[in-house]
Amino acid sequence: MSFEEFYKAYPRHTAKEVARTAYNKITFGGLVTEVLGGTLLARATPEQILEAALAFRWKVKIVDETPERFVPLAATWLNQCRFEDQDEDERKEMANKMRTLMERMEKPRLRVVG
Repeated sequence: MSFEEFYKAYPRHTAKEVARTAYNKITFGGLVTEVLGGTLLARATPEQILEAALAFRWKVKIVDETPERFVPLAATWLNQCRFEDQDEDERKEMANKMRTLMERMEKPRLRVVG
């Protein structure tokens, strides 16, 4: 999983580089870091962040129909650890629904000629 996948899944696309910095701070770029002889784990894995972003997108775009101006910037959402706000089962269910919808939207449509 990468930042680009997260950013594509997140419902608002403003201030991309600030969001990238916040993403790397939380995930350590997807790495586990050795500090002073101990292991420092990332706050969340890239997979967890992606799943939470997909679930959040489902909630604000489909369920609540929130206007974009009221959706927090990706950096704000990450820095405030809002990815931890959702119940795990609910998050997985909403993320799966959003994945399915996005996959359907990406498939080419047949054109009827005649």
